[in-house]
Amino acid sequence: MKQMFRLPFFLLPAILMCMFYMKCANPVDDPPLQWETKTQVPVSNKSFFLREEFDNLFDWDSMSVADPRPDEKDTLDTLVFSIERFTTNLFETSQEALKNNRIKKVLGPLAIVNSPPFTLSSPVPSNPGQISIPFTAKLDSIYNVTFYDTATNILAVTISNTSTATLTNIIISTSTLGSDTITNIPPGSTANAELHVRGKSTGHTFSITLSASKTAGAGVVSLRMSVTNLTASSIKAIDHLLQFKREYNSSYELTDTVAIDYIDLADGFFFYEFSNSTDIPFMASREHYHMWIAPFCKGKGIDSVKNLSGVSHLDSLESYYGKLKNNGITVQPNTSLEMAQSNLSSTRLFTFWDPVLKKTVTKVRYIIETMPPHGDTVTLQATDSVSFLIRATHFKFEELVGTVMEPYVRSGDTQKVFLDVPWNRSSLDSLRGRFLLQRVSGEITADPQLSDSLSYIDSMKVNFVIYSPESLAVKDSASSTFTHVCNDSIFKRSIDITNVTNIFPDTICIVSKMIIPSGTKMRIRNDLSSSDPDGSKYIGRMRIRLDNKYFLNSDLDWIVKDTVIMDLGSGTFEVPDVLRFIKKLDDAKAWFNALIANQTNLNMYLHALLAPRSKMDELDSIDANRFTFLLNNPDSARASGFIHFLGTEGIYIPKRDSTYANEVFWDTPALDSIVSSDSCKWRWQLRFVPGSRDALRDVDYLKINSSLRVSGINNMDSLLIW
Repeated sequence: MKQMFRLPFFLLPAILMCMFYMKCANPVDDPPLQWETKTQVPVSNKSFFLREEFDNLFDWDSMSVADPRPDEKDTLDTLVFSIERFTTNLFETSQEALKNNRIKKVLGPLAIVNSPPFTLSSPVPSNPGQISIPFTAKLDSIYNVTFYDTATNILAVTISNTSTATLTNIIISTSTLGSDTITNIPPGSTANAELHVRGKSTGHTFSITLSASKTAGAGVVSLRMSVTNLTASSIKAIDHLLQFKREYNSSYELTDTVAIDYIDLADGFFFYEFSNSTDIPFMASREHYHMWIAPFCKGKGIDSVKNLSGVSHLDSLESYYGKLKNNGITVQPNTSLEMAQSNLSSTRLFTFWDPVLKKTVTKVRYIIETMPPHGDTVTLQATDSVSFLIRATHFKFEELVGTVMEPYVRSGDTQKVFLDVPWNRSSLDSLRGRFLLQRVSGEITADPQLSDSLSYIDSMKVNFVIYSPESLAVKDSASSTFTHVCNDSIFKRSIDITNVTNIFPDTICIVSKMIIPSGTKMRIRNDLSSSDPDGSKYIGRMRIRLDNKYFLNSDLDWIVKDTVIMDLGSGTFEVPDVLRFIKKLDDAKAWFNALIANQTNLNMYLHALLAPRSKMDELDSIDANRFTFLLNNPDSARASGFIHFLGTEGIYIPKRDSTYANEVFWDTPALDSIVSSDSCKWRWQLRFVPGSRDALRDVDYLKINSSLRVSGINNMDSLLIW
């Protein structure tokens, strides 16, 4: 067992005097004489102030007992037992590598353009009666068409009656495109019929018939119509009839949780792919919104989309980086074409927060246009599609600034703090449930270390949970908010850990959880290098290291509910050679008397077993239960070769404001055991007596009046000096 305590301060004078009391000699040599020696030596008559004496008890640099407010000279200050420890928590926030984003768009209704109107005419007979006039209509440059299924697809037919007859009950009918009825058309008048062609098909020609009743009169009737602006779901026609432009917007997701104002890009490329799944070529272009040259933005102080409202047209021409430098690229039928934005280093990308997706996105507009007509016959379907892909490669950001939109939670590693308290497991078990400390606090000094001096987080809450691995049900916790976390910021907080401490663990676990609340502004400077193992997994990372200094401070203020046994460890001392003359005394005896007046919260017995050199290892090796048994059973201890150094009753320190007289008797075998060995070992045990709550104050003291009384029979051998 290692030495845990120094020798208790109030016994030291007595034991030293015991070892060095004066020997007596008789100068008469003849005849040999024997004589009795009795000596009583005062040992101590002073007050031991515990605040001043505690330095004699502990050897550890990280452990101390201190007056928490020494400068205030408050005589009621409670002394504090303090253990200093250091831990480090590492929190990490990373932005994952960007995923590919593909959007697919169908062409939708195909508007027919540039189709000229055409007129069909026929004479009418002069006699009154029923007429039926057939026409053959030819759709210019259209070979077949199926009109889109929409209510707006109406083919208007204008009927002109240039005869002298009145036409009534007019019916316009077709074989495939439907029919319509008009009540009457007077001479020299026109009327409109509507053919609802939605979902109907026709070829290059179709038949149309006008039926009517007429009065007497001759002349001409004509039909005029055009398919321009009608929409088709499928069509085969000359390319000049199918000229259109489509625009599509894509939101490219960058990250969740944080609404990013801007990202300064370190390097990488955006690749844009156009896939044309139709039978006609397209001219394709794209615009990546709000991608600007970073030095321009920094020089102008532009750090959000809102600030862009003040840029000029010239600024856009010189510093806007989101458009293609040419007018577009040709994407042939049923092919894909990819192009890359040039290197993105020194580019600032302004982004948007999508409240529906709850993600930060960057937006890209894609544009496709039909090529100028060449007289080719083309076939298109409304279900034909085009698709657009954006992907990022070697993409890393330099910094980003944004606002946390959803609470961001990261847990640090569990820190295990070993409490190097001067008690073994048996003593800790004895304390539990019997010896109750009244207030123990963990004073935490947190020193954040960010990877870059420009990084900061405006608000960060840290939850500390402290528990013992051996008793998970007992926990102490506290939350603390740190504001404007950056390098060189220091945060000091306190957490009450009385509950955990009173189970007296030898190790406590400290779990830290970092929470960045919504609404927090932050700047993340990337600390991810290209050689990092996670280089391909993330586009950026920021690490926050919290260097924590813990002072586990316990007020020396307690309640003792039941007897507490504490093994205080062992120590050795050398026996001076000069003391070997004691072996020459006959019937040597010694008494140590101590009158102890207590003005402290100590109320206890102190016991000790002593072993000569031959029994040192055995004294150390016996377990706590055996040690207690030997203290309680003097005969067994003596049979094992040990001595009750403080007597069978021990030294008693009475309760506060009382006095107790102690007497310790050492007989001849006990003294012989000490002086027969060149060194001895003693092992100490303290037993707290039950008592009500009391605190150890900075003015508390023990007053000890003690003396040592020695008697024995001298003989002539005792005069020899070794």
